[in-house]
Amino acid sequence: MINIYIYQDEPSPSLDINQISLFLNSFNQYELIVRNLSDYINDIELSEYLDSIKIGDIELLLDQRRLQNEIIKPDIDVRENFFDGYWLQRKLYSVISFNFFEEIRDDCLHIILTGKLFGTFGSKRYHARVLLTGEPCLLSTSGIVEAPARPREYYFAKAKFLAEERDISELDKIFAESYVEYDSPKITDIICSYMLQLMKYRHTGEPFCKNDKCCLYNSHWQKDVLELQYKNEICDECSGIIKP
Repeated sequence: MINIYIYQDEPSPSLDINQISLFLNSFNQYELIVRNLSDYINDIELSEYLDSIKIGDIELLLDQRRLQNEIIKPDIDVRENFFDGYWLQRKLYSVISFNFFEEIRDDCLHIILTGKLFGTFGSKRYHARVLLTGEPCLLSTSGIVEAPARPREYYFAKAKFLAEERDISELDKIFAESYVEYDSPKITDIICSYMLQLMKYRHTGEPFCKNDKCCLYNSHWQKDVLELQYKNEICDECSGIIKP
């Protein structure tokens, strides 16, 4: 049996941790324990540490070349809300190991369910992430909103709105249901699929599935998140790994 420890630090208000618990408890080889992260780290200490790992020296603005040739990442206010994932992970590991050293072992999976947006550096820039594997694993509800790319048409429309000095909040109405928003009631179901990815990671060392019909597929686009992660449909191979 694998013990799953989930630590919360004010993730999305739309998140229903009870529903997630019921979902994971349906896999009878797991035992789920939910903890509040604030019980184990001082708010002031954490705030001071977060200030030290903010990413504020990079540029994530989109240009025409990216619109045409790359998977698009949404604009992020890196100065206030974007943190280095590996440094965040190191800090939270020290908190967990100090309080629960005896639980740092192969049959335990520690997951930080956070509202904070974090990223990792690669290809000359930071990339926002939904999850970060390791000890502990990090899973961000803000990452679900910001990391997977929205439709290309959204970014062209946004560029036009900005050029015309129009209110870009209109885009949420125009592109409604084409991407996940912070207050979306779909976030709980989507998080369940990412939880399964982390469970697969504990078994195999790899969280993702290559089957693009499986909810453990590594989705880079919002449309895939809404199609795959939201529906929680798992392929036979992954099901055999997670629920033998």
